[in-house]
Order: sequence, then C-alpha cells, then structure tokens
Amino acid sequence: MPGVLREGVLLGGTNLSWWQGFFATMVREWGGIDRLRLDKFYMLVETFVVQCFELLAGTEWDEEVVEQFATDLQATVLAPNDNSAKGLTMFLIKKWLGKLSASGEEIPVDAVGKFVDPFFAILSKAADKHIVTLTSTHIFEGLLPTKMDQNQTPIVANIPEMMEELFSMASSRETRDSNRKVIYSLHRQYETCIKVLQQMEEEEGNDDENDDDHDEENVEVPEVEEDDDEEDFAQLAEDAGLDDLEEEEEEEEEEVVIQPKKKKSRVPAATTPKIAAKRKMKNRDSEARSTSKKKSRKARA
Repeated sequence: MPGVLREGVLLGGTNLSWWQGFFATMVREWGGIDRLRLDKFYMLVETFVVQCFELLAGTEWDEEVVEQFATDLQATVLAPNDNSAKGLTMFLIKKWLGKLSASGEEIPVDAVGKFVDPFFAILSKAADKHIVTLTSTHIFEGLLPTKMDQNQTPIVANIPEMMEELFSMASSRETRDSNRKVIYSLHRQYETCIKVLQQMEEEEGNDDENDDDHDEENVEVPEVEEDDDEEDFAQLAEDAGLDDLEEEEEEEEEEVVIQPKKKKSRVPAATTPKIAAKRKMKNRDSEARSTSKKKSRKARA
C-alpha cells in the first residue's frame, strides 16, 4: 500500500484516487464490521492516514495534492451529514492533529488551512452534537497556540483568518442554528488568543529593550585576579616590562630627599613696635602704682 501511494504521488497524482477509494470502502463497510475486530480496522485506518501525511510531506505539501486529499476526505469519511461511519469519523477527528504533527515536517500555513476546510463544513452543517463538539475541541481548540500540546510539533495556522471565517460562518444562514453557539464560543476563544499573543509580543519587545539598556549601563570590566604565587607574578611583570618601570621608580625615590616641614616660629613680642610700646606703658604704670603704695604706707606709719 505505501508503495502504490508513493508511486501515485510521484507520477503527478494520477493514482491519488487510491485513498478516496480506501475511505469510501471503509465508510460503506463500517457498519458490517464485527465489533471484536474494530480495533484492527482502527489500526489500519491510523496507519493509512500516517502514510498519507508522509507522502504529502514528500511532495513538500503541494497545494493541489493537499487540496485533493482534503476534498476526498470531505466526500467520504468527513462528510458532514453522513453518519453511516460515525465511529470512524470520531476516531479520525481525535487522531487528526496528532498524526499531522507527527509527520515531522514543517507544514505551510496554507496547507494547514486546506486540511481544516473539511472541519469547517462539519461545524456548519453536521447534525450530530458529539461530532460537532469533538471537532471544536480536538481540531479548532487544538490549533490555538495557548492550548496546543507542548509534546507535539507545533502546527502553525492562520489564527486571524480562521477567526474571521468562524464569525462569518456563525452569522451565515446556511449554518445550523444548533451549531451557532459552539461556533461563537470558538470565535471568542480565537479573539482572546490573538490578544494574548499580541500582549506577549509587546512584553517581549519591552524586555529586549530593557535588556539592551541594562547591558549598556552595566558593562562588565574584567577583574584581574591577584596571584599569591610570587614567581608567577614576577614572570608576568617581566613579560609585561614592569621590572624596568619599578627600577626607575626606585631610583627616583632615592634621588628625592624628603625635607622635614619647618615649623612656623612665633614672632617675639619685642620685635613688634606697637606691642613693645604698650608693654613700656604698662611697666611705667605698675611702677607708679607701687611707689604710691609705698608712700601711703610710710605716711600711715
């Protein structure tokens, strides 16, 4: 089976109807399969889908091939109003994004949009509530970056375009009234996701600017570690030519004679004329007082 599919893709899509025939057969015969053997057929379908994704990756997700693959699925196993293989449809919805991300290839945004087209039709026209709920949870919510499984390869979808498509589909007359509530709920989730992503981008931009300013202000100056080993230090000084500088500094220090500072001598009182005259006047006054005291003492005696 893988060889036939691979050959079909390489021959330009002439045998691409192979997978359409496979899914058409599964849908037609699903109701007659023994319940005890359903697990084997689930495994067969899962292996077939994985091989299809690998082959599409081998074509580098060619738009025409991807569109044909999505169209064939929408006409068979993902038909909105065909409940003959409800279990198979629910199984594919649950496994779809996981197997797509497991292809290990970066999927173009346009190819992701074509893969999602059949599920838009299910949201709009499907009458089964379980299938609509599973499509909302496992496909559309699974494509939101804020709810994407971190263990899987991220699938990048055009979130703004999908949000607009959900809003137009919810307001369309062709949409079932019972599905509008789910579609509007998805639209709100996509709108919130876009706001969160924009806020995260702004915060990252501010953090980058602050980091740049912080790096400019705090320029790291390399510290010179002191080495206790005198031999290593001497070797480094010799290599850098510091020994000659130290010898010159020592010679300059020897030539410089440090002279002691002279203390300022106080000027004697007699060297100042005014002070000397005042002192003479004081001496005369004291002598006159002493003579007058002596005379008064003699007169009393």
